[in-house]
Amino acid sequence: MKLVTVIMISVLCAVSAVSAESPNPKTPIGLIGYWVATEIQSKGEETPPEIQIDLEFTKTQMIMHFGDRLNKPIDVFDCFSVAKDDRQCLDLVSADQSRAPDKQIHIHAIYDVNGDTLRICAASRNGTEPPVNHPTKFASTPDPKTDLIVLKRRPK
Repeated sequence: MKLVTVIMISVLCAVSAVSAESPNPKTPIGLIGYWVATEIQSKGEETPPEIQIDLEFTKTQMIMHFGDRLNKPIDVFDCFSVAKDDRQCLDLVSADQSRAPDKQIHIHAIYDVNGDTLRICAASRNGTEPPVNHPTKFASTPDPKTDLIVLKRRPK
């Protein structure tokens, strides 16, 4: 009987530890790595080819790079995996908490991974604008403003 009690206490402690960690950022494992943009649309229009945005996903963050300038990220976001209907969703929040509230960036995105291709459709706002919804389809539109990025996984 004492052994059962000890096991139950151990299980409860483990469950408490896991639930205490749940609010922490977590990137879906299939996204972790470095992705190179092959197509970028913003507000329903193709962006010029010289604009190159690459994304690096770590276990807890998404790091934006301007092309191959790996040393200087454009921005860093805490990455949260979110369950919404049957969509694979992400919430991305500026990791730099020292920014003024109107400079904080919040992104709601849907994503799809097919082999070494990643599609992300994102709607963003700064900290003072009203909340945005996760996009419902993979399309770039002017209103509401959504961006569509197609990326290829960079080989290791």
